[in-house]
Amino acid sequence: MARYLKIILFFVFFISSQSYSPAYTTLPPIAKNGILDLRNWNFETDGTVYLAGEWEFYFGDFFSSKDFKSENPPKMSGFIKVPGKWNGYKIGNKLLSSEGYATYRLNILLKPQKDFMAFKVLDMFTAFTVFVNGKQITSMGIPGKTTETSIPKMSPHITIFNCDTEKMEVIIHISNFHHQKAGVWNAIRFGRQNYILKVRDRAVFFEIFCFGSLLIMGFYHIVLFILRKKELSPFYFGILCLVFVIRTITSEERFIINNFLNLSWEQVLKMDYFSIYMSVPAFCMFIQSLFPEEFKKIVLKIILLISIIFLSTIFFNSA
Repeated sequence: MARYLKIILFFVFFISSQSYSPAYTTLPPIAKNGILDLRNWNFETDGTVYLAGEWEFYFGDFFSSKDFKSENPPKMSGFIKVPGKWNGYKIGNKLLSSEGYATYRLNILLKPQKDFMAFKVLDMFTAFTVFVNGKQITSMGIPGKTTETSIPKMSPHITIFNCDTEKMEVIIHISNFHHQKAGVWNAIRFGRQNYILKVRDRAVFFEIFCFGSLLIMGFYHIVLFILRKKELSPFYFGILCLVFVIRTITSEERFIINNFLNLSWEQVLKMDYFSIYMSVPAFCMFIQSLFPEEFKKIVLKIILLISIIFLSTIFFNSA
C-alpha cells in the first residue's frame, strides 16, 4: 500500500507543479463592453493574456468586419462573457438553447508590436473561424447555419500573425449543433510568438510524460496481477492508470491523438466521457481492495451501478 501511496503522491505533486502559473506582476486586464485595453500591458515582461471578459454577441448570423463598418451596422444581441456558454443567454423573452450559430466580436487596443504575435486556441463548441482585422487566421471544423453544413472538430493549436496596428478587431464565427454546451468555452490566449510556443511545448511535454508513465505503470501492474493472482489491488491500480491514460490524451492539447490517431470528433469526445465516468468505479474498486473491511461491498455495488448507468449513456447516445 505504501508503494501505491508514493506513486499517487508523486503524480499529485507533479500535476500541481505543472498547473501552477506564476503570479502576474501586473493584473491582467479583462474586456469590458466589447473592448480590451492592452495599451499598458507589456508582453515582454508581463507575459501572455487571455481574451476574456465581455465580448459583443450577435446571435443567428455571421458578420464580417465590413458589416460593422457599413452605414447600418448589425444590431448586437448583447454582451456575453468569455469564457462561457451561450446556453440560457436571454435575448428578449427567449432563452437560447445549445443549437445555433453566432458572431463574437472584440476590439483590442494595444501598442504596435514589432515581434510576431500568436493565439493559443483551445476548444470552442463546436466549430469556429477566427478573423483578425478582417483576415481569417485560423479555424477548427466548419461553422455552419444548419446541422448538415456544420462540421465539428476539436484540435487545439497555435496561429501566428503580424500585429503592427494600434487596434485589433477579433471576430469569431461559431456554430454548434452537436454538443449540449455552445459558445467560446475557452478564452483565446494572446501573446508573443515565443511565449505562446513555450506554453504549448510545456503542455505537450506534460501530456507525453503522463501518457508514457501511466501506460507503463498500468501494464506493469496488470502483468503483476497475472503472475501472482493473489491480490486484486495491482489489477485495479493498473486499470485506473489506463483510464487516466485515456483522459490524458483526450483533454487539453490532444497532441498524441491529433498526430498519431485518426479519430473523429465524436470518438474523441466519447473517449473523454468514458475516462471521466470510468475513473470513479476504478478508483473505488482499487481502494476497496486495499481496505476491504472499511470500504463495504454494498457501497461499492451502488457506485458500480450508478457508473454503469452513466457509461451506458456514452454508448447509446450521440455526443
